[in-house]
Amino acid sequence: MLGANAAPKDPTTLPVVLTMLNFASVDPMEMRKQLASIAKQLGGQNRANSVLFLLGGGSDRVNAPSMLKTIYEAAAAQGLDPRFLTAAFFGEVDWSQFDPKHLDSFDFVGMDRFLKEFDAMLKDGTIRPGFEHQFKRENLGATGETGESYKQRAKFNDLDGEIRAFAALLKHRRVLMLADLADAHVKESDLTADELDYWNYVYYNGGSSPEAGDRLGTGKKHLIDERIKKSGPSAAKIPSQFIQPPGDGGKGALGQAMGNAQRVLAIKRLIQWAGMVDPSDPSTQKLKFVSNVLKPLSAMSTSK
Repeated sequence: MLGANAAPKDPTTLPVVLTMLNFASVDPMEMRKQLASIAKQLGGQNRANSVLFLLGGGSDRVNAPSMLKTIYEAAAAQGLDPRFLTAAFFGEVDWSQFDPKHLDSFDFVGMDRFLKEFDAMLKDGTIRPGFEHQFKRENLGATGETGESYKQRAKFNDLDGEIRAFAALLKHRRVLMLADLADAHVKESDLTADELDYWNYVYYNGGSSPEAGDRLGTGKKHLIDERIKKSGPSAAKIPSQFIQPPGDGGKGALGQAMGNAQRVLAIKRLIQWAGMVDPSDPSTQKLKFVSNVLKPLSAMSTSK
């Protein structure tokens, strides 16, 4: 029996360990086959941004256990599926820009409007008072993907803070999306989990709407105006047709929100297949590729 002063058990420990083991034991050939199969259903989007390699501990550039722990904690705090949060983050991160001493909201991770929507996130509770100590404001003269101008960006103290900020912005856009659906008399339960995540990311990547303070935002236009108002909830199905080339359409090209959302959903489905644990689903809390884990041991025993 634990003593009265024993430290509480960290609920992220088992998910982190199992997820890392599962990712690290994925057979590369099987992974490529699975991603190709997933891509056929999602417009050919077959770029996973090294998610299994990095979170499986395959590189010393990132601290995979720490990163996964933060993802699980941030997802729980925002009520998001950790696999969706992981996929969305890896859909926005540019690892070529990774510098632990300069973790910004513009070049490293695409969260351009974080500062512009900070007060709104405080208001809806996705960001808590005091979070402003997790970053500094830097002057910036740049234009974002939608053509909006930015005078400042956030520079985060550490990767932990940036992941939590990203999760908050993702959830904030989900709040706006759900409000738009409610105004159109559509319930959250009318959409599947994948459909909700897909459109959540469309709202994230393409912005929300002018009515929500995002002058160039197109999320509401795509979901509500072009689909729900014309055909009802069934029109929220995820497009399977080709929208743009894999990735963001090529070097220097600006991807479309709906094509980028296909890529994020492809990553989500890949990491589900690869055994990323969902703490709310006990059936996922297991070693997925036991035979792959045992192969090295088997080879050692037969070589004696």
